[in-house]
Amino acid sequence: MRDRRRSGRDHPEGIGSEYAACEPSPELFAHARARPYEADVDLRCGTFEGSAFDRRWDLIVVSHVLEHTHDPAALMVQVLAAARYVIVEVPIEGTRMGGLRSLLRQAVTGRSRADNAAGHIQFFSVPDVHRLVQWAGGHVLRTRTYFPAATYRHMANGAAGWRRVYYGAWAMADRVLGPRLLTHLYYGHLAVLARQRTFDDGPAGPHPLFWHPSTP
Repeated sequence: MRDRRRSGRDHPEGIGSEYAACEPSPELFAHARARPYEADVDLRCGTFEGSAFDRRWDLIVVSHVLEHTHDPAALMVQVLAAARYVIVEVPIEGTRMGGLRSLLRQAVTGRSRADNAAGHIQFFSVPDVHRLVQWAGGHVLRTRTYFPAATYRHMANGAAGWRRVYYGAWAMADRVLGPRLLTHLYYGHLAVLARQRTFDDGPAGPHPLFWHPSTP
């Protein structure tokens, strides 16, 4: 987040001069505080609702947060009201292939979709994210779909046997198929730039609770 009252010219890349962040996990908060940063960051332990960031920001980045949140729509309402622009980034897992993988995994292991190492309890498709932003009072300005190929190459380098081949194959598939097709076939990430709409745009429709942790 950046304070809108400051000029971005103070930063060498021209993207801000005052930053803040919140992390609800005490363990991750301690880890974040121990890291070096190129600029001063007002880092607080807590959620955005309880972080006391009672100011207007030029930009709020919500990166890989909504998939861990029980009510992503409520959080979107808050950040859109608190910033001139909002960047939302989520993994795209609510595809047909993603649903099939989940059903197969549940049949083999007996574990629900929310019982995963990543801690995801929401599983979005690209249209889901657009509906979420619109319901929360936002307007989507730009979107970018991409495959995290660098992460897969890193996992391939640290793996052995079939896992090394598996991760490496998907990283290569990104070059061959492209991120949009690969997102539909397997997995991908979506980044959305949004801003709050004016109040005369009318109601946004029913509350978009996409997935409930108590159901498969």
